[in-house]
Amino acid sequence: MSEPQASEEFCVLFLEDIRNMQARSRQEKLAAMGRIAFPELVRSGFSPRFSLGLIASSAECALLIPPSITFVVYSWLTGTSIAGLFAAGLVVGIVLGIAFMGLVAWEAHRRGILAGASTAATARWRALREAGWALGMQVIILVGIFAGFFTATEAAAVSVAYAVLVEVLVLRSLTWRDVFAIAQESAVTTSVVFVLLAMGSLLAYFITLGEVQQTLLQSFQIAN
Repeated sequence: MSEPQASEEFCVLFLEDIRNMQARSRQEKLAAMGRIAFPELVRSGFSPRFSLGLIASSAECALLIPPSITFVVYSWLTGTSIAGLFAAGLVVGIVLGIAFMGLVAWEAHRRGILAGASTAATARWRALREAGWALGMQVIILVGIFAGFFTATEAAAVSVAYAVLVEVLVLRSLTWRDVFAIAQESAVTTSVVFVLLAMGSLLAYFITLGEVQQTLLQSFQIAN
């Protein structure tokens, strides 16, 4: 008799962790994985409520698993070591992923959900080989930063160059005209973000220069 298992759900969680490395933010990860993972979870026997909660909660790992855009911005603003942030976030992200798998296993046991159909080894190897180019980006980023070959900013440039070459020359899913259009759109979006960051830094500078914190603190002390 089959034991209650949740192999498909473990696969979903594993893919979400891999997607976290690519997504950079939880919103992007939710948009990419939500539509794929939710129907599979419900079809396997999990309730829609549990499935939505699992997908939304595991998306928070995108803040922790490198290369996290939150860590990059925080490192840029505070001067904190990006390699240290990535190392700490990776450990916490893996622990959270294991915790989510434990939750899925408990829910599967409680509902008596059985394991899905087994996939042949050849099919698994073929799928892994097809995903090799995408997984290569994570290897380049993490190994490059932790080994000291380049900084987080340089890693971003290297990963973009790698993605463009793979999409245009290997997979041939984009043309150079498409790359130019994507670069234009990215430049506009990035400029908006950097204008906001610049204004925030300028405001923080004038607040510090004007000793606003000390003035407010003294006001509260006088009022009390």
